Amino acid sequence: MSGFIGQCLTNLSQLPLISVALVEGNALGGGAEMAMSCDFMVMSDDARFAFVQKKMGVITGFGAGTRLVRKFGTLKALEILASARTMDATECEQLGLASKILPHSENVLGLTKSWLHNYCDGDPKVVRNLKAMVVAASSLSLEDSHAIERKLFSELWGGESHLKAQKSKLKH
Repeated sequence: MSGFIGQCLTNLSQLPLISVALVEGNALGGGAEMAMSCDFMVMSDDARFAFVQKKMGVITGFGAGTRLVRKFGTLKALEILASARTMDATECEQLGLASKILPHSENVLGLTKSWLHNYCDGDPKVVRNLKAMVVAASSLSLEDSHAIERKLFSELWGGESHLKAQKSKLKH
């Protein structure tokens, strides 16, 4: 089970698109692990989040422990996992687990899509290459990551989106 679900969540984290977990209600244990596999986590203001595995007599088994260590470092990851405490949306945002808190409403999905639009608009190939570069940088050596970044950059340089942006004399 750990290997299968862990691989599924790794595959989710490496998808060539930007993913978002929308947490309404509770994301506890496996739900928290799944949310950690997405690029962004948006929470409704009444949502709760916890790695309760310690209370269940186990540890994270689907990769979230490793993701926490890589994201926050050893001390903060250990504190989050060992406390097994339930955190509200505000604490998750303060820690950097949640990217955005939205008011709980019938339109929370629409609000999430509106917020996410800023990150996903533009040429899909550019978004895919950007995501592939970030995935490589998070798991490979510096040298290998740089090589992949250069390769992905070269696929876009002089391409349709790049030339269009140049012609528009886009100001930053």
